Amino acid sequence: MLLETEAKNLFALLNPRLVPGAGLVIQFIAATPGEGTSTLSRDFALVASQHTRYPVLLLNLDLNDSAHEQSFGDLVRQPADTVDPLARPAAIDAGLLYQAGGHDRDYRLDFIATGNSALYYSRLRGYKPDALYLANSPDFWSAARERFVLTIVDSPPASASFDGISVSGSMDAVVIVVAAEATRAPVVASLSERLRAQDAPLIGTVLNKRRFYIPQRVYQWLERL
Repeated sequence: MLLETEAKNLFALLNPRLVPGAGLVIQFIAATPGEGTSTLSRDFALVASQHTRYPVLLLNLDLNDSAHEQSFGDLVRQPADTVDPLARPAAIDAGLLYQAGGHDRDYRLDFIATGNSALYYSRLRGYKPDALYLANSPDFWSAARERFVLTIVDSPPASASFDGISVSGSMDAVVIVVAAEATRAPVVASLSERLRAQDAPLIGTVLNKRRFYIPQRVYQWLERL
């Protein structure tokens, strides 16, 4: 619930213009694993889809993470007639985003509808993670902007992959996700510098997983009751 509230507050703060044919691409990225990037990205995409009837995409760049597919499983299994087929976004060539090494070229990028909703999430099929590398073609992001009013990019942590940093210069906005009381300031500063080196449009940092402590004097007051 806390992350959902943060996502609503962040959406209200950013107030992105959801214009068909001129979509925006917003990236979420963290320095290290476990900072809540995927959850915040997913909640933000859900909030955005509630503000438009046009397609919104949650694009997962972490090929080893299936959290979104697991989360949306029940919605995907809803009857097909709950989604207007005319509203489905056209496919985008997976080769514009990924390139395969060797002979492993039988892969495709699907956009999966989440029930009767404007939200879609990406799923890459028929691939081996160690046989693909990010191509980051400008044509892919142009196609995404044409087909989706908003694309939310859930990036792998910078300490595990350079992919998120490499695409950051193609974004309309980049948000760093930081786990409160877990990530040291120099680590965040280093990630910020690496993003700026890519000319990333860094707009701020979200402090995630905050803890609210009860002052000792409140405990003492409760003990007297």
